[in-house]
Amino acid sequence: MNKNVDVIVLIGQSNMEGYSLPCYLPKDKQKEYLKGFNNIKICYECNWTNLSFDFVPVALGQGFNDGKLRFGPEIGIAEEITKQKPNKKLYIIKYTLGGTRFKEHWNINNGFCYYYFKKHLKYSIDLLLAKGLTPNIKAVIFMQGESDSIEQDDVLHYEEREFALINDVFALIKPYSDDKSIFLDCGVLDIADCFPLYKETNKAKMNNAKKDPRIVYLSTIDLKMTATKERPEEIDFAHYDSESMIVFGKTIADVLMEKGLLD
Repeated sequence: MNKNVDVIVLIGQSNMEGYSLPCYLPKDKQKEYLKGFNNIKICYECNWTNLSFDFVPVALGQGFNDGKLRFGPEIGIAEEITKQKPNKKLYIIKYTLGGTRFKEHWNINNGFCYYYFKKHLKYSIDLLLAKGLTPNIKAVIFMQGESDSIEQDDVLHYEEREFALINDVFALIKPYSDDKSIFLDCGVLDIADCFPLYKETNKAKMNNAKKDPRIVYLSTIDLKMTATKERPEEIDFAHYDSESMIVFGKTIADVLMEKGLLD
């Protein structure tokens, strides 16, 4: 009989993929994150060029691929879970592609990101089953909306497009989840120069969270996250600073544990 294991799924665009740079973190943290977390494993596909073919320990370098070991929220997730539950084992499935919006990329009918996400999800689940493990998907965490916060037409359709995706995701994971599983929908950061319609996108996300108790909205603005405190030589206004990315990941872990999803 297969052993049940807890799984979470990370999907979205660049701030889920991870553009944060470890060089701005304390030296001891860089060393810790480079070593990785053996109890938290991840199977990832980021921007087509950075991927694992199996589940590997969460560590630096599982974000955007440019040779700088960039990272996403998986680091903070792994660190916080390990801190609170040292013996906890968790599997993460991650699929991301930066600069993507619903119209061409994430819509459930012909969006190619959504198509390849489903393929990666199946591939990862099949990996676990082949190892004698049965996945219990506790949460799907969605960080997307920046690219839809620029044009008015994208914002006008965001709520309906996202709600269709959420319902389809719940149907996809149904064989490997239960009625406690959630869709954690992460809001867009308040950087008007990059995402001028962020308020409208976040309102659409909050509206969707009111429609189904399984949908949980997470405000990145309330977390006081930043994207402009580092990289003084070339500020990256659209992507989270390293400390903020760690906070983002830790908060995701806190939400999951507070809801008793990782007991």
